[in-house]
Amino acid sequence: MTEVKNMRGPKRVYVNDKLLFKFQDTILDGSTIKRTILNKTVFYNLEGLQIKFITKMSGKPVLRKGNDDGFNTKILTYDLEAFMDEKRSFVPYAAGFYNGSEYKSFYLTDYTDSNKMIVASFDAILSDPGMNEYTVYCHNLSNFDSLFMLKALSGGFKIKPFFHNNSLFSIDVSKRMKIDGKMETVKVKVVDSFKLLSFSLRTLANSFEVSTLKGIFPYKFVTKDNLNYIGPTPDYAFYEAKDISLAAYNAELKSEWNLRDETILYLQSDVKALFEVLAKFIGLKEMYELEKVDITNSLTIAALALDVFKTNYLKENIFLSKVRGALHNEIRSAYYGGRVDVFKPHGTNLNYYDVNSLYPTAMLNTMPVGSGTRTSEKDLSKLFGVVLAEIKSPKDIVIPILPYRTKDGGLINPTGSWTGWYFSEELKMAVKYGYTVAVLNAVTFDKKEGLFDEYVNKYYGIKSNATGPQKQIAKLMLNSLYGRMGLRPTFDTTKLVTTEEAESIMAKYDVSDSYILNAEKKNLK
Repeated sequence: MTEVKNMRGPKRVYVNDKLLFKFQDTILDGSTIKRTILNKTVFYNLEGLQIKFITKMSGKPVLRKGNDDGFNTKILTYDLEAFMDEKRSFVPYAAGFYNGSEYKSFYLTDYTDSNKMIVASFDAILSDPGMNEYTVYCHNLSNFDSLFMLKALSGGFKIKPFFHNNSLFSIDVSKRMKIDGKMETVKVKVVDSFKLLSFSLRTLANSFEVSTLKGIFPYKFVTKDNLNYIGPTPDYAFYEAKDISLAAYNAELKSEWNLRDETILYLQSDVKALFEVLAKFIGLKEMYELEKVDITNSLTIAALALDVFKTNYLKENIFLSKVRGALHNEIRSAYYGGRVDVFKPHGTNLNYYDVNSLYPTAMLNTMPVGSGTRTSEKDLSKLFGVVLAEIKSPKDIVIPILPYRTKDGGLINPTGSWTGWYFSEELKMAVKYGYTVAVLNAVTFDKKEGLFDEYVNKYYGIKSNATGPQKQIAKLMLNSLYGRMGLRPTFDTTKLVTTEEAESIMAKYDVSDSYILNAEKKNLK
């Protein structure tokens, strides 16, 4: 039995004496009734006909973060050198690390294979209890060193790799070691410094003005057969011409050039230069003094930018929603990248124009905040949010302004008629240029002026006035926060599993790629 109890205040709906829900009716203007049921509000006229509805969406908030107590000085830098064998596979032949005071190197001829050399280098790190909880930075770990490390370390260490969208971000490495007669667990986290500072090491060393610069080396010279080479300096053809001029090469010629010694020196300059760059970036002069944030808690520059924003710029009364599900898909459909078109491929007396800091400038606009409200409102002028609409372009438009994403993921700016999701303010601008817009569905948000202003203005000011490392940091921080706000919440999963587990996974799921690290473990994507 269903019963509505018309009590003072909200009305209650019961089924078999059990409360099902409550609703509230309010007469607004003598002709319209507003009924609120749970998170949905429906407007009726006095004849009972529905005029429109709004549904309050739910979402988890982006929370503020407190300042870090200090910056982490427990870092060391690590690097591998490799040659290409006859199968065009890279083979590591040297390893080295630097902790700020001591440099250690390892060379392939002292070991039976590359894996044992890498294991020895990490044994040297983990055998020192003072290295516990250190962050080990490798420049370009994800694209070069990671497979070598995973294959070598999976045999003798406990490892926990973290992948995101098939890219390796970090490896937790630990081992039980006998130290001073007692068994202890020592662990480190290996991360990719290129994801924090996405420039070549040579560029970083120069821009951060460190005392150790990246060296010059004949990468193409090394083979498995000449690792003990001692003789004249290798020919100029083995060097990268962009790294050293012929005149500079001739000035460095030696009659007894030792490959082992030169490799160890080159490796030392790499790990020391990276350490000095990171020491500045982490806090000795740059990021911690600037924001009181410890960068070793962030694996990427985008994560660091968001961390800084949440710590120092996100106000307590602002609700930023972590949008998921159907609403995320609708917002994502309305989110387009930059436009790159060429309308006239040839010309003379041409002018070139560039927008300074385009994406950070866009962040100074009024921003949507809150969890969102789905509405049946059809008047575009009353909407601020994402809108599904039928679009019709003007017949005489020369350069169409609204983008459209094709089925294969391509981006075009069409003419004619179509349906798509867009940000309301883009549609309002399109109307001014003659487009016809018929609203089908919409989710509105609260407006917030100046959400990112303090952050953007600070880093733009640094970028405009600073030189050296602070200028580079400011440029990265400006662009990375924008990118982080548009990050997709879903991603492919990559796992390190045993062969038995791999067979079970491949029987149940669509595995795009796999490779064997050793006889017991396989990597799946």
